[in-house]
Amino acid sequence: MEKTLAAILEEGAVKIGAKQSTVPLPDTTNSNLFCVKRTLETRDYGNFEAFASSSKKKSAQHLAAGKILLQILDKPCWSHFPFRLPSAEEAKIAVENEIDSLKNEGMTVSENPVGTLQNM
Repeated sequence: MEKTLAAILEEGAVKIGAKQSTVPLPDTTNSNLFCVKRTLETRDYGNFEAFASSSKKKSAQHLAAGKILLQILDKPCWSHFPFRLPSAEEAKIAVENEIDSLKNEGMTVSENPVGTLQNM
């Protein structure tokens, strides 16, 4: 995608006159993850909400934005968002691919050498 998920969400929110917010949440699992809650409130299309967590703050914000975009793609207002794709189905596939790459990027964990030796 040419733009980040958060940028697409923000541009579309301006076009439809929506109010959005991103709120950091405490990490209740003590796993050193950044947790966020992102909301988008619209007058004509309803309200959207998503939660995400990642080891990187920006990744968590983009993941939450992507989850909201997936919800928006089921509504007629999706055409106001700058996806640059001709159909909602193609946009959905692109967003899902972007979410998968963000999950893989933010969740890479170094392997525990002691665990590997124990398995051997």
